[in-house]
Amino acid sequence: MPLTLKCPKCSWTGSLSETMPHDNGYQCPSCKASNVETIRDAAETIHDIEGAEHMVHKHGERFQGYYLFKAFKEVQTLPLGIDELTYRFNISKFEIRFVMPSKVEFIGGIISYNDGERDLGVFRFPRGLDGKFMTPVAIPKDPQSVSTFTQEDVEKLLQAPRPLVFDAFKVPRFSFEYLDISSFNVQEIEQITGAEHAQLLKNEYDKNLDKILEGVKAKITSAPNFLLILENTLNQFWKNLDEVALATSGIIHI
Repeated sequence: MPLTLKCPKCSWTGSLSETMPHDNGYQCPSCKASNVETIRDAAETIHDIEGAEHMVHKHGERFQGYYLFKAFKEVQTLPLGIDELTYRFNISKFEIRFVMPSKVEFIGGIISYNDGERDLGVFRFPRGLDGKFMTPVAIPKDPQSVSTFTQEDVEKLLQAPRPLVFDAFKVPRFSFEYLDISSFNVQEIEQITGAEHAQLLKNEYDKNLDKILEGVKAKITSAPNFLLILENTLNQFWKNLDEVALATSGIIHI
């Protein structure tokens, strides 16, 4: 799958071969801007986390990798706002956290991750002797197969610069507790209060939940775009690794 680039200034898209190196990035051939970015191929399949909602589907590319997890906590009996009527509501814990995509594509190749690796949240990206990032060397599981490594292979591994590390588990998480009202709950409430009042309750619930989520989204968008910074670092658009560590509060570092 070829790497695709995008210019945020004029919306040009194309391949790396169409650009020219410029400062810490690559220059757009259309408007000459120097901060073209990598983007994922539109045909790429997003491998989601089972039981979680990937926020990119509702909220756009900036939320790539951010998932909304929901876990039941308890049942609370709460008033319905009519007379003394009550209903047993489920209370759930909502958590929004970053999870690495199932694959990372950059100039040096493609690295795929299974769900266990994604959940662990620690990722290392090796560099060659020239300092460029590359896909990890496959170490044979069979001890006898290691003998096929030449002395030159071993020396190259030992001399290679320290890898880039992405401590994705350190990306800030956001959690809150709130009612969890399903369509089934709404149908049950309709039988108690009538359809009009049940819809009013549902609308109020949706409004309050949206308000909470908007607050979380604002915090995410005001924080560094860790995935974009990682991609631009792997593609050497951002070459000063000390600056990368500073910009990400050490979450991406050597």
